[in-house]
Amino acid sequence: MRRKCPRCSFVTDDDSITKCRRDHSVLVEAGTSVLRVAFANGVTVEIAPGDEVRFGRDPDWSDHAEWLQEFAKVSRRHATVGFRTGGTAWVMVESDSRNLTYVGSTPIAKGRSITLDDGCTLRFSRKLSATVTIETGDDL
Repeated sequence: MRRKCPRCSFVTDDDSITKCRRDHSVLVEAGTSVLRVAFANGVTVEIAPGDEVRFGRDPDWSDHAEWLQEFAKVSRRHATVGFRTGGTAWVMVESDSRNLTYVGSTPIAKGRSITLDDGCTLRFSRKLSATVTIETGDDL
């Protein structure tokens, strides 16, 4: 079965390889959908079906804390973005977030989640926004 890394271009047909040799991400079956969150500062985060990613400046809570440190209006535990296996993307604003999150121009209340549509803009602060892209298996 052909599998690929959801975060880079690594592809393999070797079933014994389960993680990307470049960034150690768990490989997914080629043709599987992926959620891309492309931030305006050049950082792109890819999320495989069934996974979720936490965004915030707390390094014990978020794998992205290091590059988020420069954004003072991003809370230590800001928001979680996920991708359901059925292909639905979502964002949940953490209940202890001290700052707003927007999808398009709509603010999301703390502790609430909202579905993300392909092409929508996700904004964690005035200085940090991202474009959401949902690619189906046919696109990959």
